[in-house]
Amino acid sequence: MDHRNQEPSENQQPPPAPTGRSKASKGTAAGPQGLFSITCTTCQARLVVRSTSAIGTILECPRCASMVQVTPPSGWTPQSPESTVEPSSGGPPPLDHVAAAPVALELEPPAPARWFWPSVWAAVLFVTFGVAYGLLQLAPAKTSPEPVAVPDKPSVVTPEKSTEPSQEIRKEKPKDSPTQEKTPEETKPKSKPSAEVKPPAAAPTPTSKTSAEEKPRESSKDATLDAAKKNASETPPAASPTTDKKPLEIKKKPPEPIDFAARLNSPLAGVQWSRVPLRQAVDWLSSLAAIPITMDLDALQSLSVGLDDPVSVDLQSTTPEKVLEAIAAQRGLAVAVGSDRVTLGAPSEYRNALRSVRYDVSDLTGNDQSVAALLAETIQRLVAPDAWKSAGGRGTLAVEPGSLTVHQTAENHNDILAFCERLRLARGKPLRSSSPHERFTLTTRRDQTQTVLSRSITGNFHESTPLAKVLSYLARVAQCDILVDHAALAAADTSDGVPCSIVIAKQPLAAALDELLTPLGLVYRALDSKTLQITTREAAEQQLELEFYPIAAWLDAGATAADILHRLKTSVAAATWTDEGGSADAWFDPASKCLIVLQSQPLQAEIERWLKSPPKKAEK
Repeated sequence: MDHRNQEPSENQQPPPAPTGRSKASKGTAAGPQGLFSITCTTCQARLVVRSTSAIGTILECPRCASMVQVTPPSGWTPQSPESTVEPSSGGPPPLDHVAAAPVALELEPPAPARWFWPSVWAAVLFVTFGVAYGLLQLAPAKTSPEPVAVPDKPSVVTPEKSTEPSQEIRKEKPKDSPTQEKTPEETKPKSKPSAEVKPPAAAPTPTSKTSAEEKPRESSKDATLDAAKKNASETPPAASPTTDKKPLEIKKKPPEPIDFAARLNSPLAGVQWSRVPLRQAVDWLSSLAAIPITMDLDALQSLSVGLDDPVSVDLQSTTPEKVLEAIAAQRGLAVAVGSDRVTLGAPSEYRNALRSVRYDVSDLTGNDQSVAALLAETIQRLVAPDAWKSAGGRGTLAVEPGSLTVHQTAENHNDILAFCERLRLARGKPLRSSSPHERFTLTTRRDQTQTVLSRSITGNFHESTPLAKVLSYLARVAQCDILVDHAALAAADTSDGVPCSIVIAKQPLAAALDELLTPLGLVYRALDSKTLQITTREAAEQQLELEFYPIAAWLDAGATAADILHRLKTSVAAATWTDEGGSADAWFDPASKCLIVLQSQPLQAEIERWLKSPPKKAEK
């Protein structure tokens, strides 16, 4: 559907700035039902406009709750002087003037059912004719059954044509007939004998008759044991629930082909938003341009940009791309436009430009050069391991007494700072960064969102419903933010329009999300205390995260750090660790008695569950 704004005619004023969804389609005069009617661009419902004060505003559709711009039809004029619309002197109305109760939209009542009874009689006649025709078709089958051909004598399948008689021949052949000669194939047992029954001897062939007769006959006991061994070797093992289970069929809905460049450059009369939350502004712009916009949540978190941070836009005769760039500039972000995606994330300089920073780590290493060298090695193993020269990257790290000089990108510097601060926190030392201390915590991301994930949810989506609508409901009920990684879903040839169904009866949000997303091949990632991201399993497994796990209980039980690391890497996704050629890694910090693990979030959750069950002191 093309959501571009149409150019105004000479006799028509430009429509006010869009402040929600794209404008409605052409309206029609509504007569006694109202001033005129418009069409919702989302659900195609006909909506009645009864007040002239609604003209130029953005109102909520009473059927689908999407935002609709009220624009009178071409050539429409007020019917009375009292109903004229006062011209706006200050441009498009701000968002806080939208959605007042007196100017709410109403569903257009259906037309009178003048053809109801004729339609009913026509349906009755059609059904009657269908039933009569069906009875006529069934009548010959009851009165004239087809004759069944009975063979004069049983057919015999020779060994050249088949190695076993067909099922039809077995049914026609008389059992234990004294006059009928059985072929060698018919003497074979129809099923494998049990261990207690001696299998019948194979019928001799003309070439092997003498050798079969000269072979000494085995005792019945030996034959029974041999039959039991043969059965045990030939009988397939019992099917287990895991091996017999059919692979899960993943539901997908490929995204519609979109010309992102064309839609981003479609004309907009104007946009006037005042202190709108960042996430809401992006959602509105996504609806206006009819394109999915992915927010790089990890980049936003690294840059300390929140989804509720306010943005303001006041642009006239603009395009969606310019509006999105204005939003990004206010929060220090950048827009990346590709052939199949639009992403709001970190600027390219933040990811690519190298700069040198000296880190004072004397509180962590003292003046011991060897301890500083060990810390430098740990940083290169756990913080952006592919970004260092030793691994083929560009970054370098120089060790000095009590300090480290690092040459890296701003993105990786941010992660190094977070690692050092969290290590101080684990060792009980004061933080040194001027950044908000809320950024540095030893609580895992999953634990941070535990309050949200444990909230009880009830919902009924037994009919097929787009995933986006179900997620919107869950976010509203659980009072959290649930965002979709559109770029990752598009790479997996699916979208948030994939149909799904779920019935939730007082379930935790975590269980409801697992039940909803598993058949779709999707998972959720926790970002902070109230933000979840929906992405593909493959994308989540490639996104490595660093977490700290205290293991004092394991050490008190007698386990050593080396033993814990070995058991962890062999118990949880063994192929993903660097020891086996993977990218995940782990390191034990003796000073804090913490295990520091670099792994994907789905496996971090499994590691956390595994570490919560330390061995007893008797087990070493």
